[in-house]
Amino acid sequence: LMTVDYKDIIETNYVLSYKLHYALSLVKPNDGYYVSRLADIIKIEQRTKNNASYGLIQGNYRFYTNSNGSYQFINTPFYKNMTIICSESFQSKLNIDNNYSCTKHFHNFSSKIKKISTEFIYYYLKQSIFLIDMLYIGTIIPNLNRFFLSSLKIHVPKDTKQMEIIKRRHDKIQKYKDKLHSKTIDIENKINDLPIIKT
Repeated sequence: LMTVDYKDIIETNYVLSYKLHYALSLVKPNDGYYVSRLADIIKIEQRTKNNASYGLIQGNYRFYTNSNGSYQFINTPFYKNMTIICSESFQSKLNIDNNYSCTKHFHNFSSKIKKISTEFIYYYLKQSIFLIDMLYIGTIIPNLNRFFLSSLKIHVPKDTKQMEIIKRRHDKIQKYKDKLHSKTIDIENKINDLPIIKT
């Protein structure tokens, strides 16, 4: 059983989805942080009109789709700044990129506040992906409404703390990339060392 304050129901346009209210109630400030709605700190970019068929097998830039298959590409990017890419109809699909394009089924947004990094917002949302997942509504094809996304609240630290968090993430990602590269080289060496099969 869950109870919701009347003012919270009003703030969400009288939506009675328990998932939405539960997701929005989970964020409580920690020391050195303040809570902000995404609507107050992000700028939602213009949406493309592209369908998935617009993507190419080869190209200079990434073309994001909701497909879980191979990557697609594009030669002319629609978005040129660092932007967060959030699927409108596919849960847990969140990316960040610059110089890219995508289908029309994505929300694309970036920070509109100078002291708040777009990259920090991305990493925060990425680690709290279950909160975003709870905002999708629908049975056959769950959909993420722009209003619900904008209503999500996040913890925002000082800009120096943001940079520390981003650096830790970068270091961790690089560590995994180095491990992957090392394993790839090891596999290639093992393949090259295989004995020649005489026929």
